[in-house]
Parts: sequence; C-alpha cells; structure tokens
Amino acid sequence: MRVCRYLTEGGVALNDDNQAQILMKKQKIYWTLGWGIPMGVLWASLMSLGSDRISFWGIVLPSIAVFCAAGYLMGWIMHKFAMAQRKKLKSVDGLFEGEKVLMEGPANHFVGWEGRGGWLTLTPTRLTFRSHGKNLRNQPVEISLDQIDSTTPSSTLGIIPNGLRVARVNGKAEKFVVTNRTMWRALIEDTTKISRAAR
Repeated sequence: MRVCRYLTEGGVALNDDNQAQILMKKQKIYWTLGWGIPMGVLWASLMSLGSDRISFWGIVLPSIAVFCAAGYLMGWIMHKFAMAQRKKLKSVDGLFEGEKVLMEGPANHFVGWEGRGGWLTLTPTRLTFRSHGKNLRNQPVEISLDQIDSTTPSSTLGIIPNGLRVARVNGKAEKFVVTNRTMWRALIEDTTKISRAAR
C-alpha cells in the first residue's frame, strides 16, 4: 500500500511526481515572496540611510525586484537539490532493507539545533531516518514501532506547522520536519497499532 495514492488536491489523486511539482511551486513562492520582498525592503532601507528622500522607483522597487529574482532562483536551487536527494535515497523497488515501504519522503531530523536533512521511511516494523550525508552528524535513526509511545504535531521555530514529534516509550523523543505531517502521523499510529495487535 502506497500512502501517496490517497493524497488528493482538488479531487485529483497525487503520486510522487505530482507532489514534487507542487512542492517546487511552493518553494518558489516561499523564497520569492517570503524572502525576496522582506530582503528587498531591508536593502532599500539600508541604501536610503542618510538620505532625505526615499525613491520608490529608484531604490525600493529595483531592490525588491532583485531580491525576488534571487529568491526565485534560490527556490529553484533548493528544488533541484531536493530532487537529487529524492533520486538518491528513494526506494526503487518499494523495499527498504528487505521490508515493504509504507511511506517515505524527505525530512529533517533535529539533533539539538542542527536540522539534519535526509530521508524518512516507514515500514511495517520500524521508522527510519537516513541522512543525505551533507550534515555535521550523519548517524541514522531507527525506531522500532513497538518503541513508539505517541506522535504529535509540532511547529518548527514555534510558528511553522510542519513538525512531527515521535515520543519513545523510554521518554526520549525525536523531532522531524516533514511534508504531509498529518498523513505521516496517521500512518505511523495505524501501523504501530497493527504491529502491537499482531504480537
């Protein structure tokens, strides 16, 4: 069972390619507007220091345009990097180390303040995270489903609703940033229940 087939947007079933295209659009919009406009305004403000007048057409608008273009380019670069990692880490045959893959996707795993990029995979017996290797710490994380106590949504930096906290029965918790955290949470909880019922 691939969870991706249940994800819909506007009534259209999405596969991994559809999700990647949607993510690319979101990244470009985020970097263009969320980074480009504030940085353009900040740059224009800095350029206008000591000046009696702020020229909208001469300083503000060109600054915003340049930073929005840079933001769009940054979104494109981030997408290309994510697609290269997806190609490198995604299971080709639907198996992960001999187990059926229920759900997989790009994720960040937080160790203290370091957000390690990599790939999160859920199988019928475990939840695993493998770093893409471009982090300070690249140790894998492996959680047996019988060791998962609960999963709760969390917010990155306290404001971005994309986090997933996986609490272990020993009291330790792992924090991930994922796309579709509601689906991840539901599938982890359902698979954990099935795993416990089978024992």
